[in-house]
Amino acid sequence: MALIDLRYQKMRRNQQELLTHLNQFKLDLKFSVGIWYFAPSGGRFHERYVENRTIEQRLELLKPMSELE
Repeated sequence: MALIDLRYQKMRRNQQELLTHLNQFKLDLKFSVGIWYFAPSGGRFHERYVENRTIEQRLELLKPMSELE
């Protein structure tokens, strides 16, 4: 696995350059949902605190999220 080149982070900007960069910077946000959201299980120190869900119930929870892209 190759190392990612991070030398661009070394660049120093003055106040105006920094403001210009921050106003023009575009961030490609990506979101994900952990599997524990759909049916949290018990943990090391506690039992399950919600009812187990069927696959159909889990898919119903996922349906509104599919529209968010």
